[in-house]
Amino acid sequence: MEASSKEGEDHIHVVQCKSRTANATWNRSLNRLRETLRKQDTDPRLAELLVRGLEQWHSQRAFRPSVEYNSLRNAISHQSRIGWFGLLTGHVSKYWRQRQRVYFCQHDPEKCDLRWATAVQKHLFQIAWDMWSDRNNIKHNSTTSAVQHEHARLDEQIREELEQGTDGIPRADRYPWKITIQTAMKWDRRTKKRWIRLTENIRTAHAKSVLEIQQSPEAQLLRRWLIS
Repeated sequence: MEASSKEGEDHIHVVQCKSRTANATWNRSLNRLRETLRKQDTDPRLAELLVRGLEQWHSQRAFRPSVEYNSLRNAISHQSRIGWFGLLTGHVSKYWRQRQRVYFCQHDPEKCDLRWATAVQKHLFQIAWDMWSDRNNIKHNSTTSAVQHEHARLDEQIREELEQGTDGIPRADRYPWKITIQTAMKWDRRTKKRWIRLTENIRTAHAKSVLEIQQSPEAQLLRRWLIS
């Protein structure tokens, strides 16, 4: 279980995030860790220090408890040098397992410290996974909400364009309007945007041609004749 670790800022930020959902996920994960440590017959003092160390790290506070056993002092000191985030990535001080071995020898010699270490590390990995899953769910839900909002806005633009109709637009240019809003709502965002741009361009081109006709010398001459 031992290794050296360099803590990555992005990963740490995800696990130390203080959002409401992230805090709830963190607290649930620590409660499950406590239960795992209890079921694995962990040295109660070791279990308490392991959880408190993670809590203090998550709160970004220093952890310097006074402890009775040298093996636990070594574990805390060594884990602090490695980084408490290392507990969640497999970079765990060897002194935790050494202390648990002593505890098993004193209370239940048939139990295996290696099996204990494997079970605990599996749950520590799960804490990191739970925090990443929470972050990904938030990002996915935010993205989904933004996409849905954009679809609703595009649908409203198409509905308004269809309701405006094609009066005054040459028959040959009316083909984009030969759809229903129900059909348009099934399109992807790119198709909706293209349809909106097409109809806007047709209206703009038609309005420009009408204006050019109205401003022509012939039209002005006719207008003066009509009002004379």
